[in-house]
Amino acid sequence: MAKRLAYLLALMIGTQTAMALGKDFDQKEFVRDVGRAQQIAAQGKASEGIAFWEKLKGKYGGERGHYENALGDLYSNAQMYDKAERAYLEGIALQGKYPRLYTGLAFVYLHTDRPAEAEKWAKRATTEFPNWWVGYYTMGEIARKGERPQDARVWLKKSIDAEPQPLTYWLLAIISYDLKDYQAVVSSMEAAINRDRQYLGDHNGMKTSAISLAHLGRYKDAYAAVDALKKNNPKVKQAEVQAIVSEIKRLEQSGRMNKN
Repeated sequence: MAKRLAYLLALMIGTQTAMALGKDFDQKEFVRDVGRAQQIAAQGKASEGIAFWEKLKGKYGGERGHYENALGDLYSNAQMYDKAERAYLEGIALQGKYPRLYTGLAFVYLHTDRPAEAEKWAKRATTEFPNWWVGYYTMGEIARKGERPQDARVWLKKSIDAEPQPLTYWLLAIISYDLKDYQAVVSSMEAAINRDRQYLGDHNGMKTSAISLAHLGRYKDAYAAVDALKKNNPKVKQAEVQAIVSEIKRLEQSGRMNKN
């Protein structure tokens, strides 16, 4: 989940942030500086990235919550959840109606095992910003962690209706696998890959896709999915690949026996 959160945070830099900024400071400078802070943190220097951004509070702070949201994101990625919570709440107190603050806070509560609080803020995002996909996606994450896969699927479909994103399709595939809806797994992973080819190298996604294809009797496609995983993810371990292949072979043998 931490990697998915980092992806969400990175996705918003230069898009939602830039579009929603107030007029009291230069948008290009803000996006440049927050991007630099994120880049430093991504290089394994979280404390340096945070320190760089903290020094810019006087320049960017107090404007509709954008500075506070970016600070909360940096803290959250560093698993400094107490500080992240305070930063997001400070941003919300500015009443700038900036939705990233709500979902950022929701993920803090999700990571710190406070699901009721997480759901409260994620729902607020969906209510106040019904056309924004991240609010529904966050509700899907919360439902999944709460072991409510049916609810998670409903929320993720709402997220896709708002704006199709590869990350949402990927998570929908994972949840559909838990529900043994193998056709939905395959179609969701195809949608994710069509929008972002990097998902061809995602171990969990391609594993569920390959095994689901085998459940559907599409054994050649299942083995092809394994080959695609190996080609696009050189870090995948041979033992992990072999485990997938073994499961495909088991399903293939079982399918042949049932036909006989």
